[in-house]
Amino acid sequence: MTRKLLVVALLMIAVVLGSNSFVKADLITIDFSLESGTIVDNQYAHLGVVFSGYDVTGDREIIVGWYSPSETITLYSYCNGGGYFRADFSVPVDYVSVDLTLFEMWGDFSSLSLALYDSSDNQLGIQTLPPQLDVTETLALQVSSPDVAYAIFTGFYGSDPEYPNSVTAVFADNFTFGTVSVPEPATMLMLGFGLLGLAGLRRKLRRN
Repeated sequence: MTRKLLVVALLMIAVVLGSNSFVKADLITIDFSLESGTIVDNQYAHLGVVFSGYDVTGDREIIVGWYSPSETITLYSYCNGGGYFRADFSVPVDYVSVDLTLFEMWGDFSSLSLALYDSSDNQLGIQTLPPQLDVTETLALQVSSPDVAYAIFTGFYGSDPEYPNSVTAVFADNFTFGTVSVPEPATMLMLGFGLLGLAGLRRKLRRN
């Protein structure tokens, strides 16, 4: 009987460890390795993301390599007043990261920002970091459920009342997104029963 219980407990643990419940899904990273001057929009739709840019006047083109290092993107051409990059996902995700460089830091309100939203425009999470002059910061954000429909990322600087949220000289690179798997409740229950079984067998063997 003891041997049977041991075999069952070990089998349950082996099934859990052999499953993919603890394995992160493959994350996709985009380094914008397009020809300099390319307008970025739906070139990466086959990977599950479409990029766009906005400012206070409306749509703003995203350009590779113009006013920015090679294989990074910038809003064309430096926009003043509340501009931002946006990435829309074809399938909801729960993890996003991006490298942002604020080439010029000026004023009292400098910051870098990454925010995640669901399809109803509810903000699911945000990360804001103060930048240093001409230094790239990696912003990474994960939410508890895979409901992210789109991400907004940008850099703000300036204290001029006329242009309080300028995004001049903000470069973006290495955009990464995907879903990080979490253990399913049934899987965790199986693992728990297996460990409890081993603990019970250990106590029984000690008493004997």
